[in-house]
Amino acid sequence: MNKQQNTDSATTVREENTLELYNTTGSLSQYIVYNLFRILRPIRKKFNLTINEIVILNGMMLYHKYVGSSFSYSCILRYVGYFNDKKMKYYFGSLQEKGCIMLFDVINGAKRYRLTEKGIEEVNHMQESYEKALYKFTQDNNIVL
Repeated sequence: MNKQQNTDSATTVREENTLELYNTTGSLSQYIVYNLFRILRPIRKKFNLTINEIVILNGMMLYHKYVGSSFSYSCILRYVGYFNDKKMKYYFGSLQEKGCIMLFDVINGAKRYRLTEKGIEEVNHMQESYEKALYKFTQDNNIVL
């Protein structure tokens, strides 16, 4: 006897919106996470940066805007808070080689850095990429924000 033949073929799945089923709606933060790589792709290609370099550069820009105009390696390591010491050193060197940051001053042996115009331009390009990616996503999925 085949058990599959004896089962009821009626479905028990209710026809509901999945978001209602989970008692939530899509939030802007969820849209951003979903579109993160779409947002960063044009910046990666235009400025030849990795995603990790963009994340660190963005952290440097926020630090520059809200904390101080120059920063040390250890300040950014704590401020960004995602990368370990070895990775952060690598990306600091890489961003310096690519002309995104520059050594600004040495105070009591501590190196202080600043964003260059190129670094600022790269991070500012993120807003344009974000708006394009969010617009395309909302249009493709019939979402009204």
